[in-house]
Amino acid sequence: MDTEEKTGNSVRFDVTVFEPYRYVEQGVVRKDVVSRIIDSYLLHTPPLLQSLQEAIREGDARRAWESAHSLKSSSSMVGGKRLASYCLDMEKLGRQGSLTRQYMQSQLEKILQEFEYVKARLLEMKQGLPE
Repeated sequence: MDTEEKTGNSVRFDVTVFEPYRYVEQGVVRKDVVSRIIDSYLLHTPPLLQSLQEAIREGDARRAWESAHSLKSSSSMVGGKRLASYCLDMEKLGRQGSLTRQYMQSQLEKILQEFEYVKARLLEMKQGLPE
């Protein structure tokens, strides 16, 4: 697996975030640690996405950007750079009070699509970890 997948000038997914979990002297991945990180992300992200969807459906811009903030942080930690970027955009506009329902809905579609990509990459990574 490539360490980074780029589209245009931006990094879409960056597996180098898992580098600290390699044994320095052997280059061996700590499968247990990486698996727990991936499992935790995949367990806790769907409720964040659901909260984001509900906030947008209810027109609650504050809750939407707060959910986007949480999703941004966790996605960045597992290498989902583009997903984190989409969330950052929503968070910035929300903090400025500039979120419209139309923008939130449009951004939500991108966020949901990118989450599926990140999820697939993480599951692929987890399967490829050495025993």
